[in-house]
Amino acid sequence: MGKITKDYTAPNRIRELRLKKGLTQQQLAEKLNLSASSLGHYENGRRVVDYILAKRLAEMLETDDKYLMGLTDVEYKLQDDFIKVLVDKVKELSADNRNEVLGYIKCLVKHQKK
Repeated sequence: MGKITKDYTAPNRIRELRLKKGLTQQQLAEKLNLSASSLGHYENGRRVVDYILAKRLAEMLETDDKYLMGLTDVEYKLQDDFIKVLVDKVKELSADNRNEVLGYIKCLVKHQKK
């Protein structure tokens, strides 16, 4: 089992998303075929969520497993669909306009990190 660090965000996100869906620990645990106390251990960070459980939780909580595990801050379940639409729209632009979009995105990323 992996070591839990202070940067391990899954417990907070599981709880946050469960509450957002209006589910109790018991209700979500039943959907996952877990005991409520087991789910509580995951939410409190006493247990590390493995890959299979992360996928199941993400599906139940309608989010992306990468968001759930803290690997991204993009909560979209269909993150790939968002990117596909974005790429399709950018493809419709002229080369000059594509470069402008790229410059704009770089600027947004730069200022977001501050």
